[in-house]
Amino acid sequence: MNAENTNKEKAPICEILDIFWERVFLHLIVRNTTGRDIYLRSDGKPLVRLESKPISQEDKERLKQRFSRNKGSISSESSLFSIELNMTAACGRSFLENAKWEIGYYDSDTPPVGGRAYKHSLERGSENILRGKDIQLRKDHLKKFGIKDEVIEETLQKVDLLTFCTIESQLISRLEELDKLFRYDGTKFAYTVDFTTFAKNGDDLSLNINSFFMVKNNNWKADL
Repeated sequence: MNAENTNKEKAPICEILDIFWERVFLHLIVRNTTGRDIYLRSDGKPLVRLESKPISQEDKERLKQRFSRNKGSISSESSLFSIELNMTAACGRSFLENAKWEIGYYDSDTPPVGGRAYKHSLERGSENILRGKDIQLRKDHLKKFGIKDEVIEETLQKVDLLTFCTIESQLISRLEELDKLFRYDGTKFAYTVDFTTFAKNGDDLSLNINSFFMVKNNNWKADL
């Protein structure tokens, strides 16, 4: 076994294996070998810490049905956890705000805090997030807004402290089936939750939870 393969095996894993709904409760089944708490983050929003607990036997059986080749490993694995998120009280005593939420963890025991979670998740680092042509395109874009060169350089030399949880490949094809619509107040209002993917850490796909409030438009014809 070469050194590259050994490093890959020892690398910490935070992978979302399954998602399902139980009324207003969103359930995430996660393989987490990092020993760190998992958070929801969106630019300009407070961080939301997700409480994890060891996976139940019922959830293990559900995974076995989905991953028939790995039944034995699922039974004995100790790094499987369940996250239950009450969508009506996900952020304090309220729904998640309108946003595109990312899921990940911080290597530090004390994650960044503050009103603007994404801004406080960035730190000066030895490497840029963007490289080569992407950096030049971002510089050109920022210059259009009259931002000084030194401010642009400082911004592009920051790294994101949040490591994104990846999503299991078989789960990606099921995401459209998991969209949720909550109607309330006589169907005048609705709250929607849907799931999309993005790639930031190399080629691995990660998960976005998109939450939005909607109001019934009685004058939709006039707005066309």
